[in-house]
Amino acid sequence: MIHLPGHTLESLGVFLPDRRVFVGGDTVMDLPFIWFGDSLEEIRTWQRIPRLRPKMILQGHGPPCGSARLAQDIRYLERVREKAREARRAGDPKRKFLETPLERVLPSGRVGSLTKGYFGAHKANLENVWNELAAAR
Repeated sequence: MIHLPGHTLESLGVFLPDRRVFVGGDTVMDLPFIWFGDSLEEIRTWQRIPRLRPKMILQGHGPPCGSARLAQDIRYLERVREKAREARRAGDPKRKFLETPLERVLPSGRVGSLTKGYFGAHKANLENVWNELAAAR
């Protein structure tokens, strides 16, 4: 068992070394969801997982994936954080930032494969990152 803070501060995963399978639970989903956690912790967690050299990652929601997908997830959260910093520097209101479309921060191929519920998760991610940056001031 491996502690995986990010999705929540208490998230856990399981690595089966003999099969090189990593069970990520909700820490790994078709779209990251950090409403109950912390975006920087999630990024750090995703950076650790590939060091295990898993052949397969089992998501909490979605089909199995590989480490390359985690790199896209890291970039997604980095872009959300960048857009939030830019909006805050420009003096944009939070409500305007919460309208940031998923297509501005995630590759279009991934956006097209997501179910409707993930668009709500994206908005929750935007709000969480905005609040993280506001608290860090």
